[in-house]
Amino acid sequence: MTKKSYFISFVKNDESWAKWLVKLLEAEGHMVTLSDNAGRLPQPEQTLIALLSRAYLDSEAGKDEWIAAYTGDRKGQDRAIIPVRVESVNPEGLLSHRVFIDIFGNISDEERARRLLAALSDEKRELEDSEYQNIASGEIKTAHNLPPSENNPSGADTLRELEETLLQDPHPVAVLAGTDARNAALGFAWKHIRKYHTVWLVNAADETGLDLAYKQITAAKKLSAQTGADNIREAVREWLENDSGSLLVFDGAQDMNLLETYLPQEVRGGIIITAKDADAASILMLENVIINCE
Repeated sequence: MTKKSYFISFVKNDESWAKWLVKLLEAEGHMVTLSDNAGRLPQPEQTLIALLSRAYLDSEAGKDEWIAAYTGDRKGQDRAIIPVRVESVNPEGLLSHRVFIDIFGNISDEERARRLLAALSDEKRELEDSEYQNIASGEIKTAHNLPPSENNPSGADTLRELEETLLQDPHPVAVLAGTDARNAALGFAWKHIRKYHTVWLVNAADETGLDLAYKQITAAKKLSAQTGADNIREAVREWLENDSGSLLVFDGAQDMNLLETYLPQEVRGGIIITAKDADAASILMLENVIINCE
């Protein structure tokens, strides 16, 4: 890896993350400057690493720092800004069009270091891994397994109801019931894919389909989990409880009692459940919205 000069932009709440990053980068031979949170700005030759958290996104000092780097690299071609999420946050505006690297959640320090060093590498192939969100140049790189969007027509009324439920409710769970439920769910997923870093279609018809999907999610997001379906299920549930940037579509649910064992206790991202009819959907022991899609 080419030796570089980095400027770490952070707020005091995230100082432990900043110090960990300094140690990692200096061990690789890079030069590192820490924000003083008092007006120091990155120099033109420095790459700014922004540690994204709720406090950081509310910080005027942090905004001044990354805006200074953005001004010299508006199209992102020089990768002057590298946002690193230390909390499950979804920045809006200019930052939403840069590459995100996630180091929070249930992963080891070794995995955090691997992700960061791979993302900072000059090798483009490493930056195209599905664990990163990349919307550069209008191209969506959200990690997902959705079928082509042109095969998912859905009614405007259903989409509007879904949007009201999933984009405004603090605990966004919606149940779609009827023959067009799958198309409606996929229509929403494609329309709003930019709002999420991960969108996953889960075959929820039986335990085999659920276990396979959670195994795939664990691999795609590189979650730390011991072998075995039970351990993988708990790792994904914990990830969902702490991540607001994911959308999971549980398609064709039949056994609602089984499905409950795969759902997080508290939903922070978005969950859509499709079922054949409203009677089957109403069995689900959750406070949710049931939308008819006949």
